[in-house]
Order: sequence, then structure tokens, then C-alpha cells
Amino acid sequence: MPPGKNSTRSVNAPWLSVGTMPKNVDPTPEQYRDLYDRADSFAREVWQFRGSVALPAHNQLRYAGHHLLKSLGPDGKIADIEKLREAISHCERAMYEAAEAGIGAAINRIEGFKEDHQRIAIGKIVPEIRDAPRLIREAQGMISAPRSEDLSVPEETARYMEVFRALRDLVDLLDGSHDDLVIEARRQCSGYSRCGYWRYRCLRRGIPFIFLLRRSALVLTTIECRSG
Repeated sequence: MPPGKNSTRSVNAPWLSVGTMPKNVDPTPEQYRDLYDRADSFAREVWQFRGSVALPAHNQLRYAGHHLLKSLGPDGKIADIEKLREAISHCERAMYEAAEAGIGAAINRIEGFKEDHQRIAIGKIVPEIRDAPRLIREAQGMISAPRSEDLSVPEETARYMEVFRALRDLVDLLDGSHDDLVIEARRQCSGYSRCGYWRYRCLRRGIPFIFLLRRSALVLTTIECRSG
């Protein structure tokens, strides 16, 4: 099957179709190498965050290499500018695909974190969580919207990368707040009537009371409530 025909995209972005570079400007191998390196580096960045490869981005980089080879003549020099143009366009699409995969993963992580800690006032420990709804709305709207007429394709893909990194940084901040949230949960423990009742019953019998905090980052945390 020809490259590019078996796309697994979840969002329709026709403006990122092959051949997005201006027709009146001939691309150069140096432009391809620079864009490929940036796309590959960003795809690896998303991979490290997700813990798995973003296959659509990986496929686009593979298609880019295929079209680059097709652009070469017998002497190893560029013989088909249009094929080189297609190779560069696949690099641009690879960055978009990587950003989309990363943004989706980050949104899922943030929503999961909020659900896991819904009984804790996360905003007291991580004030930045209050920006999450706005960031998520902006990210979802940006991905689903058609291309901005005011931005070039490189500028547009740079926006996607920037939004992904903002969401990733928020996820890292939330993950790093685990110990502080445990302390806050311990403080709130006596505030729950059921927790306070069973704490009283257990301590009267000399049994340490264990309050189970919902899992965070796949770790089940226990908090021991002691008298005094």
C-alpha cells in the first residue's frame, strides 16, 4: 500500500495534506534534514511521556524517508523536487501527530488525577490545577479547528508542541505533589464523620486505623491515623 494511504488519524486535518509547502519555493535537503530531526526529537519526547510510541507520528516519519529516497536521482542528488516537498510535508504531519497523541495522553492523565483525588482540595496544594479546564478546552479546540490563515504550517505545528508541553508540565507538577496530597488527606481524615467514627472505635480497641487514599500514579497509598 502506498505511504500515507493507511492513516490512523482521529481528527480530520486536511490542511496538513501532502504538499503544504509553497509551490513557488523549492525545498532543500537541508530543510528536510532540519525538519526531520525536529520531528523525530519531538516524537521521542512524546514517547517518553506516554510510555509508548505514537504510531501515526512514527508512520509519517517513515513516509518522509520513503519520499526522500524517491526524490533522489542515480547520482544521489535531488532529482524530483515534488517528492522532496512531500517528504517535508510528512515531517510536518509527524509533529502534528505526535502533539495530538501527547495532548490526548496528558488530558487523560490530568482527568484521572482529579478523579483519583476528588475528595482532596487539590487546588490548595497545586494552585495550577485551576488552569487545567482552560488548558484542556484550548487544546481540544485547537486540534479540532481548521488551520489558521494567520500562521504558516511550521508556526501551527509549533503551537501544538507548545500546548503539549504546557499540559505535560502540569502533569509533572501533579505527579510531584503526591507527598503533599498525602499530608492533606491525613489532615482531612478527621474531618470525615465516618473516618472520625471508625478512627475512634479502632483507637479505643488499640487498633491502628488505616485510611485508604485512592490510587495515584498506580500506587495505593495508606495513611495511618494515630491518636494524639
